[in-house]
Amino acid sequence: MKQRVRHGGDAYYEPLRRRFLAGCLCCVGAALTSRVVLAGTAAEALRAADETPAPTIERIADGVYLHTSWAVTADGLVPSNGLVVVGRNGALMIDTAWTEADTALLIERIDQLTSGAPLLVYATHAHVDRLGGLGLINRRGERSMAHETTVAAAMSRGLAVPTESWIGEAMAFEIGDRQIELFHPGGAHTRDNTVVYLEDVDLLYGGCMVRPASASTLGHLADADLATWPNALGNLVSRFGHPAIVVPGHGPVGDGSLLTHSLALASTTAAG
Repeated sequence: MKQRVRHGGDAYYEPLRRRFLAGCLCCVGAALTSRVVLAGTAAEALRAADETPAPTIERIADGVYLHTSWAVTADGLVPSNGLVVVGRNGALMIDTAWTEADTALLIERIDQLTSGAPLLVYATHAHVDRLGGLGLINRRGERSMAHETTVAAAMSRGLAVPTESWIGEAMAFEIGDRQIELFHPGGAHTRDNTVVYLEDVDLLYGGCMVRPASASTLGHLADADLATWPNALGNLVSRFGHPAIVVPGHGPVGDGSLLTHSLALASTTAAG
């Protein structure tokens, strides 16, 4: 059943969810109350030896910004996308940068865009390209959230853990006056992958279960559920149609045709 709650733009958002404190409650509580701010030269110092490009942030819709960061992997230099959604009295960051240092730089930009309004960080699944900067977020005392399956996967993989979780298939809440819908369509790139839909601009953030137009494969498959990937994409189309803007986890932003393209790749791969 879809969980919905409406709020008049309060600073702390308060979506319908359960709070999840990972590990030792006293240790996590201490971490959350110790607000660590990495700004300016501190953030630059953390990535001084990093030869990857600095993260970028660009506007792609009204109050919506694409952030991109890079990491060197076995496949070479790989870009990774995330979003920043600016609402009245607050902002939502969907996925962090690959690293804490690059996440700190992005937060500086977000603070400029929002005049330091409260920030909620949402992780779409438990891989380092989605929550590599989450440790910084938690130490700063910002709210972080993910589906309960992502929280469990992050714990099992030794990654930073979101401090709140939600359950079920879908949940909706507001950032200021902007309606945000979270959806767990089923296993695909990972069993815990979720997507985010912004109703007012008809934008779907598909994360890594959605592939860019140039992709000829499904990408990284170590934790994939190939058998259910086509069905999960079908669930996206059934729920959201073909949105005007679709953001994949990696590569250029597209439109609803990315869902069709990804479904063709997933179906071919699942068939063998």
